[in-house]
Amino acid sequence: MANPQFAIEVPFRIKENYPDILKKYWGECISNPITLFEKAQEKALEVCADYVSFYFNIDDLSEIDECILIAQEISKKSKIPLIIKGSSNKALNGELFSKIAKYLPKDCIIAHGQDTNYTQVVKATLGHKIVLRTPIDINLTKELNILSIDEGVRAEDIIIDPDMGCVGYGLDYGFSIIERIKEAAKKGDKMLDMPIIVFVGEESYKAKEAKSADFKASWGDLKTRSLSWEISTTVSLLCAGADIAVVWNPESVVAIKKMWGDN
Repeated sequence: MANPQFAIEVPFRIKENYPDILKKYWGECISNPITLFEKAQEKALEVCADYVSFYFNIDDLSEIDECILIAQEISKKSKIPLIIKGSSNKALNGELFSKIAKYLPKDCIIAHGQDTNYTQVVKATLGHKIVLRTPIDINLTKELNILSIDEGVRAEDIIIDPDMGCVGYGLDYGFSIIERIKEAAKKGDKMLDMPIIVFVGEESYKAKEAKSADFKASWGDLKTRSLSWEISTTVSLLCAGADIAVVWNPESVVAIKKMWGDN
């Protein structure tokens, strides 16, 4: 099995629900998105991660002009390939990528195209690698791949995000769908024979166990528990067949590489 690839992800905005454990980890640089990106890139290089993922977690169109400036700056400063992830708002992502894609390097991966916005996202991002996300369903995954290819995307530029949960919160569904996609690809299904990416940090840090200190001492200290949730989720999905794991804590990459034997 080939060694997996890793990305360190940081957000454009540090919001109220961003885990305190990560606020502490990144320190004062969280007050400025460019400084945070630079620190994340420094850590990515230190732990031998393959990408820096920058998450434009914006809420409305009024923020897009600032996003354009940030996209230009991080593109200039990038020393390793980028993953640029849009917000959780599908409609907003279409507008966002239409504005910023032209400023991003061609080896950049852009996420996500989804059911209701793929036409606009595909049009904006042709020439880049594009992540297509569907909700844990092999048939929907295949359908979106076909529809996006019909819009002009090359099959080799598609990366599959099957969506997933973390340990204790639906991990088994994500694990099984990755296995099914990989099995179908091995049997010759060209519309599912693409790399698989999993945004583990996004899911792991939704879990209260990974971000809350309100547990008995027997649950362990928050830092250890937080890392364990992300590491356990990542390793499980890599074992299922995922190719790229996007994590929020660089220390997770160090631990996983040791377990994986990638030194």
